[in-house]
Amino acid sequence: LTTPPIRVTVAPAADQPPVPVVPPDGKQEISQLATDIRHIKAVPPKLTTAHPPVTRSMLYWILWVLPLAALAGNFVWVRQQAQLRQNTALARKLHARKRAKKALAVARSADDPYGAIGQALTDFLSDKFNRPVGGLTQTALAEMLADAGLDDHDIRRVQSALTTCDMGRFSPAAEQAGHIDALLSDVETLVDDLDKVL
Repeated sequence: LTTPPIRVTVAPAADQPPVPVVPPDGKQEISQLATDIRHIKAVPPKLTTAHPPVTRSMLYWILWVLPLAALAGNFVWVRQQAQLRQNTALARKLHARKRAKKALAVARSADDPYGAIGQALTDFLSDKFNRPVGGLTQTALAEMLADAGLDDHDIRRVQSALTTCDMGRFSPAAEQAGHIDALLSDVETLVDDLDKVL
C-alpha cells in the first residue's frame, strides 16, 4: 500500500535570529587523528631479529657435547675399574708408583727411616712384578730386573739403594745430617725412572 507524500514546512521560531548561510569554499583536507594500532616503537622499514639464533653459538653446541663426553668418560672409567677388580696384578702395577710415593713421604718421619725407605722400594718392586721380592738375594733380584728389561746401570742403582737402607739401619754414619734426605731423593728419582721402564 502507498500513501501520498506528506509535505512538512519548518519555520524558525519567532524569537531566534536566522542562521547565516555560509557558502562552501571548496575541499577540506582530512587530518588523521589516530590509527587502529598505537605502536610503542616506530615500525622499522625492515624486520630483523635483534640477536642471532642460539644455534649459531659455539657455546650452545659445546653444552650439547659435554653431557655426551661425560657419559663416554664415565663408561670408560667404569669399564676400567671393572677390569682392575678382575685383574689384581694389573691394579698393583698401575698403582705401584703412587703407593711408593706415599710410603716415602711417611718414611721421613718414621722411627726407622732407613727401614721404611727400603720397605717402600721393595713393595714398589713387588707390585710391579706381582711377586714377593723381600726374600730375594741380590743375585736373584738382579736376574729378575734384567729379565724385565732393565739395564745394568738401573740394576746397580736398585741394589745400591737397598744396600744403603740395610746399612743405614745399623751404621753410625746413618746419623749424619742430610744422609736420609739424600737417600730419599735418590729413591724417589729411582722409583720414577723404574716406573717408566717397568
